[in-house]
Amino acid sequence: MSKLKLDLQSNSHLLGGIISAEVRDSQLNLVGRIGRGQELDVSPGLYQVNAVLEDGRRHSRLVQVTEDATPAVRFELSQSSLAEHLSNDVGGVSIRHLRQMESVQPMSSGSGSAGRRERLAGAESGAQLLRVEGADIEAAGPERWDVRGRSGQFAWAEFQLGSERLTLSLPTQSGHQQMPGPDSLIEATQRAEGYQLRALIHPQRTVASTLQHMLLQGHLQSALEVADQATDLLASKYEDPVGATLGALILQRVGRLERLESWLHNLAQRFDWLPDARVLQLALNAGRQSTPGLLDELIDLCAGQRPLFTESYSLLLDLLRRWPGNKERERRVDALAQLSDRYGGVDWGAITFTTRSQAC
Repeated sequence: MSKLKLDLQSNSHLLGGIISAEVRDSQLNLVGRIGRGQELDVSPGLYQVNAVLEDGRRHSRLVQVTEDATPAVRFELSQSSLAEHLSNDVGGVSIRHLRQMESVQPMSSGSGSAGRRERLAGAESGAQLLRVEGADIEAAGPERWDVRGRSGQFAWAEFQLGSERLTLSLPTQSGHQQMPGPDSLIEATQRAEGYQLRALIHPQRTVASTLQHMLLQGHLQSALEVADQATDLLASKYEDPVGATLGALILQRVGRLERLESWLHNLAQRFDWLPDARVLQLALNAGRQSTPGLLDELIDLCAGQRPLFTESYSLLLDLLRRWPGNKERERRVDALAQLSDRYGGVDWGAITFTTRSQAC
C-alpha cells in the first residue's frame, strides 16, 4: 500500500486548513478526500486529484503512485494568477492587459451630483461613472475601477452604460479596521449581448473573495465548506461584515444558519448600515410563532437602504410573498409593487445587487 499527500499552498492560513482535495482513481471513482498535509492510503496506479482553490475554479493534477512511495500533490495559486482569473470569471479581458490611465483623479463619495459627470474609465465600453456614495473610486485601467469603502458606510455607485443607467451596490470592507489599498473593484466586461458591469470583492480579502469566486463558478458545496467555518471569523477577526454576510447567505440557502442566530443578531446590531443581516434575521423568524412588529420591520426594510447582495433582495421578495397567513396582505402587495417600481430591472446574474433603468 502506498500513500498520497496533499501540499496545498494558500495565502490564507484559514483557507489552507479548510480547502480539501478529492482523489479519484483511473476510472474516476472517488477514493477519498484529504486536507493540507494529510496522507491517504492508496494502491499503486494513476490518480486524479481535484481541488477548488481561491479563484473558485476546480484545479486538477494527475499523479502516478508507485509501490511504497508518498508523492506530494502540490496546489498553489499565485496572486497574479488569481488576478488573471478574476476577469475570466465575469467574461472579461485579463487584468494583466489593462493599461494605466493617465491624468485621472479619483472620484470621492458624493461626487457626480448636480449633473456632474466625470469619466474615469470605460474607454472601450463607454461606461461613465455618474455618482458614488460611501466610497472613493479611481480608474485602474480602461475597463476597471478600484474602490475603497468608508468605515461604517454603505457604498453604491451609479453608471451610465449606453442607453441604460446602472446602480451597483459595492461590496466594500467597511469594517472598523480597514485594509490598505482598494477593498473591491468594478469591471466592465464584454459579452455577446454587449458590455456589463460587475462589482466584485478584491482578491486581497482572500476568504471573502474565495467565497465570491466559488459562487461565480457554481461550486456551492465548496463555498458552503468555507462559509461553515469562516463566517464568524470574517465578522470578528477579519473585520469584514460584507464577507460574513455573504457566508451567512450561503448557509441560509442550505438551512444551516439557525445555529448562528445569536451571532447574526450581533452582526445586524454592530453593522446596522448593512440591511442584508436584518433580512436574514427576519427570514429565520418568519417560520416561527408570530412576533409583534416583525412584519412592520420587513416592510420598513423595503423602504430603506438598498440591499448589498442580490440573494438578499430575492429573500426579501420571498418573505413578502410567503409571509405566514394572510395578515395585512394588502400592505405586503403594496410593498412588492413599491420594490418593483423603485428598482426596475434587476440583474439576477450578479452577486452584488445591480439594477438598471433607461437613462433620461
